[in-house]
Amino acid sequence: MFTAPLLPQLPRPSALDRYRFRAEASVALLFMALLEIGAALISGPSVLRGVVVLLVGYPVGLLIGVLEVRVLPRFLARQPLLVTVGLALGLHLVLSAGFVVAGRGVVTWLQQGATDATARLATASAARFTVGTGAFAQMLALYGLSLLATILAYQVSRKIGPRVLLGLLTGRYLKPVAEHRIFLFLDVKNSTGLAEQLGEERYSQFISDFFLDLSAPVVASRGEIYQYVGDEAVLTWPTAVGAAHARCLECFFAFTRVIAARQAYYRRRYGVVPEFKAGAHLGRVMATQVGDIKSELVYHGDALNTTARIQAECNALGSRLLVSQELRERLGNLPAYELRELGQITLRGRQQPVRLVDVREPT
Repeated sequence: MFTAPLLPQLPRPSALDRYRFRAEASVALLFMALLEIGAALISGPSVLRGVVVLLVGYPVGLLIGVLEVRVLPRFLARQPLLVTVGLALGLHLVLSAGFVVAGRGVVTWLQQGATDATARLATASAARFTVGTGAFAQMLALYGLSLLATILAYQVSRKIGPRVLLGLLTGRYLKPVAEHRIFLFLDVKNSTGLAEQLGEERYSQFISDFFLDLSAPVVASRGEIYQYVGDEAVLTWPTAVGAAHARCLECFFAFTRVIAARQAYYRRRYGVVPEFKAGAHLGRVMATQVGDIKSELVYHGDALNTTARIQAECNALGSRLLVSQELRERLGNLPAYELRELGQITLRGRQQPVRLVDVREPT
């Protein structure tokens, strides 16, 4: 009996890798769509030209996505603005040359096609990829505007989150909107002592590095950084998103692993490795847009105050991560974690006690 050989088991992409794949594909699709819309406005709609845009625009868009999602954040995160702009511009100029080469390649391929339609399309498109022609200048301007709009849209979305960006653009939060969310307050341990030990300037750089390392676990868990408050970060998820696969807990422990992997860097630069604690809770909040000169999305509700009070109990209870029993029940079965129920704890400023649970990864 013949048995087909088993295919090798490929490693499952991590949550961060899946986020990057989605972001790169989104950048590529947006760039291609902008090229197509611009070309249609200039020359009118054409199915055949749409094929050229697809064959050229999507691969080039993927390269733009890789640069914006993987390359530039890694190498330019700590560079001065002028250096960042200069290097990014240089990389995209190289990409522009690749766009022209790719376009010429597609035209040549179409010229070799067997149908009159592809031959006509190749003839009509050839001028757009021939340096020095008016059509080439027009095409390059369209490419540049599409590139600029794509990068701007991605960077703004990356900074404030796609959900928040869409809400601000559509005016969703001009009036208060009720949402059910998970909040996690994450705080550096012994921040006062560290500030005295490192001094103001080095401590500020220390906190900046700490929060920079937090970015990957947050995006991998589909979370949002709501606020930075001194040495504290406030993270949030829509309840359904943060509860699925216990993403709100995984974010905390993924960050623990990131800091452990970077401890040599912190010891070399600061002489100390950051330690942190967190509290998590969930509840109904009101989301609304505030401010005129500086607008932002803010949340109001008892859930935020309760989460902050839970986090404040970490030191007294000897815990790195405390969650409310209400959140723990919403997360369902948690075989990947060690849970220790601490009973009802009276939080500062609250009359009604809250049942707390200590959460740890198995040692």
